[in-house]
Amino acid sequence: AINPQDDGYREAVEAGITTVMSTPGSANILGGSTVVLKTGGGLLHQRVIRENAGIKAAFGENPKRV
Repeated sequence: AINPQDDGYREAVEAGITTVMSTPGSANILGGSTVVLKTGGGLLHQRVIRENAGIKAAFGENPKRV
């Protein structure tokens, strides 16, 4: 889940970062889809630039350990 109230978004805006790609964790080999969104603005659905922008895959140690 994405928390648009997270301090990380405010800190990103203050650092000049306007757009990010949010990805799922690495516990599964195929973790899920990614989303591209603005770090500032209104409600979460207003910040989304592209849903399903990619797929997160992890082939290293994380999926083996979980």
